[in-house]
Amino acid sequence: MSVLDSIIEGVREDLASRRTSLSQLQEAIDSADPVRDS
Repeated sequence: MSVLDSIIEGVREDLASRRTSLSQLQEAIDSADPVRDS
């Protein structure tokens, strides 16, 4: 495995751990405070 392959593998692992499912995103939206008018 080359250094570049190792870097790409690390980036893919990092991105996979950061992914948010649609249900998690919807839950975060539902629990967020409402927008206030200025």
